[in-house]
Amino acid sequence: MIVEVLCKVGRLEATVEELNARVDELENSNLGKGCSNRKIADAPNKNAFLLELESQLKKAQEEGESSVIINAGNLHRSVGGYPGPSHRMPSCVSVMRSLIDEYNGEIIDSPESGMGARFTVEYKLR
Repeated sequence: MIVEVLCKVGRLEATVEELNARVDELENSNLGKGCSNRKIADAPNKNAFLLELESQLKKAQEEGESSVIINAGNLHRSVGGYPGPSHRMPSCVSVMRSLIDEYNGEIIDSPESGMGARFTVEYKLR
């Protein structure tokens, strides 16, 4: 599963590079005058969220915890880019959801949209 995720991330990163090249072109043209120079790649991607989530799960396991509660807002803050105009909260929550079955996780809080900073999961480690 992780290999599949990393392959998808690789394709997305290639797309991001193409989009950033287009942003550069537009910024250097008259069309881009006055536009923000913030690039898409400045925001964290799913791979960054996955690596941080797995790191937090591993740390809790090493400390002998039987479970760990992880909140999307805090996870996103630890990776960077949140809060802010280029946040990737839906990607962060999507990654958290992807490991629920593997860790017999339980959603313990969620905003109505299901994709906000309040989204919280308890992952079982044993």
